Amino acid sequence: MEFEASTGFKRLVLLTIVFIYLVILAGGIVRSTGSGMGCPDWPKCFGQWVPPTHISQLPINYKEKFKVGHRIIADFNAFKTWVEYTNRLLGVLVGILVFAVFIASVPYFKSSPAITYLSGGVFFLTGFQGWIGAKVVSSHLAQHMITIHMLIALVIVALVLLLFHKVSEHKDETKSVQGQIILVLAVLTLGQVLLGTQIRQEIDTIAIRYNDQHRELWIQELGSNLIIHRIIAGIIVVLNTAYTLFVIKKAGLEATISKLMVAILVVFVAEYISGISMVRLEIPYLIQPVHLLLASTVFGLQIYAWLLARPQKQINREGSLAIH
Repeated sequence: MEFEASTGFKRLVLLTIVFIYLVILAGGIVRSTGSGMGCPDWPKCFGQWVPPTHISQLPINYKEKFKVGHRIIADFNAFKTWVEYTNRLLGVLVGILVFAVFIASVPYFKSSPAITYLSGGVFFLTGFQGWIGAKVVSSHLAQHMITIHMLIALVIVALVLLLFHKVSEHKDETKSVQGQIILVLAVLTLGQVLLGTQIRQEIDTIAIRYNDQHRELWIQELGSNLIIHRIIAGIIVVLNTAYTLFVIKKAGLEATISKLMVAILVVFVAEYISGISMVRLEIPYLIQPVHLLLASTVFGLQIYAWLLARPQKQINREGSLAIH
């Protein structure tokens, strides 16, 4: 039986992708503003479902009562509390959307069980991500936990993009494009994002040491990770440029895959510029989450380009299976 998803289901999956990226942006804002411990407990915030807006709404011994492990929490900051809580609310909304996608996929089980299985897997992984988020807080923002949290977020992005690809129609216009190369570029981007989380942790440590002052000194305090990060970024820009030109030559500028590769290159250049801006402008608060969002967007676009470039299975006129 031929599978064809409804327009409503496709839009629901697309909306889910948009909100996943909003959560990634919100997570970047949480880190850039140092709001990760704005809510020291989970899933509530200071023991409340609606966080406090003023210290008077907390018990006198709140720093002792809500300590994380054996660490006394910092002074209450309403801004940081609500930044973190907004991030959590967006995460909950993504969870609801993912669950809705799973429920909406059930009617397609007979015609395309892979759609239902994939939707269920995304729902399970999103729940696991929520649990990891709680562990990030309870570990007092341990570096390895933040990296795992980011990795899972990007895996979820890749899986939802795979789901969207499966329910969308695509023209067969990528026969001459090597999808494996695009996948290698995506893996390089993934490594860059994860290395970026390590650098971000170094910045957090430096910020504490300088009491969030003298930002002009932070860059020189960073170790070899920043040098490696910048070198790899330059390599990826060159590789993406070269392969984009190759794809355009082979598939033609009007092909979807060509347009997607151009979009990847444009976003990557913007991401590269934002990285340079952070170094030159003393790591401004606003550019940090934008840098992360752009890098995550490049990864998502690369994954989708790889999906478009993969050989597609089709049934020929004689009824046998053909690979194109």
